Amino acid sequence: MPCLPRPPRLPAPSTPVAPAVPVAPAVPALAVSQLASPSASQPVAASQPAAAAEELCCVESVVAEMEHGLRTMLKVCGLRNLALWLGTAVVDCFAMWLCTLLITAVGLCFQSSPFTVPALPALLVVFAITIPALVLPSYLLSFSFDSTQLAAATLSLLFLLLAVIPFVFMLRVSPASFSIPHGLLSLLSPPYALMPSLHFIAAAYAHEPLTPSPLDIYSLSATDYYSLHYPAYPVQVSMTSVVIALVLMALRLGQLHRDWENQDEEGAGDLAAMMGPGYDEESGDRDVVREKEHVQESAAKWDFVQSGGKEGDLVLCSSVGKNFGASSGVCGIGKNPGVWTVSNLWLGVP
Repeated sequence: MPCLPRPPRLPAPSTPVAPAVPVAPAVPALAVSQLASPSASQPVAASQPAAAAEELCCVESVVAEMEHGLRTMLKVCGLRNLALWLGTAVVDCFAMWLCTLLITAVGLCFQSSPFTVPALPALLVVFAITIPALVLPSYLLSFSFDSTQLAAATLSLLFLLLAVIPFVFMLRVSPASFSIPHGLLSLLSPPYALMPSLHFIAAAYAHEPLTPSPLDIYSLSATDYYSLHYPAYPVQVSMTSVVIALVLMALRLGQLHRDWENQDEEGAGDLAAMMGPGYDEESGDRDVVREKEHVQESAAKWDFVQSGGKEGDLVLCSSVGKNFGASSGVCGIGKNPGVWTVSNLWLGVP
């Protein structure tokens, strides 16, 4: 698992970097529709760019937040890692659910498979399970990137290699020989698990719209006409992916929390080393009191200068000396006398 670099002690000022616009990967939807059966694979091909864009948005949002340093600033303010990541996951899942509901509503308007009324419960189950499986591994992948541009390019390539190409390949091979690779890909690549699920729903309701139960995606009763004859269990595998991702996220957050505490201890040790072996709290308090007395003494001297006496005038005259913004201009045009200032008056007062 890639290690996230340790955050700085204090947030260093940096120029905000505008996050890159999420770039949807160039998914060969036409190739999928040509290789697979026309009635079942076209809706899946249409859903591939949406799934890729959703995963890219999650990764890019986290990486962009890392570029701005917002997480470090929130940690300095006392925000816990667990609260930060749980809040981010809830917001991202809710946003992706809204997108899928919008896509489903548009599909229902045109009654195109698998977006039909009988298949609606099955679609909701698939989206409810696979979206967390997409979001949480995206957070784990975001630890490996330093810029949103690099994240977009890499995730586009990974989506093509781990989702689109294996899915098209599985449509054309013997299922009995590749059931184990199918299970591994469904577990390691949530976008791949999403596409066979939608493909199965599309094939089932395109051939038998009056299926007894819309949740037959969990059984094998309607797989005679299904082009993928191996068991259709990507939904169950996606549930396992969610659990595994949650465990990995919990371990990662625990590691980050320990690193943060260790950094605080190291920072305290470095501060004590800089102060010297004889430094203690009492001596630090004495330094603070001494500094306060120095400030009060300087304020009293300033009041003495402002009193208007002869000695005060002499002090002011000896401290006058700098002129800013003076310009002779060109032929008298643009002449600026500048501004006279008192130079180092605070230090110049005897």
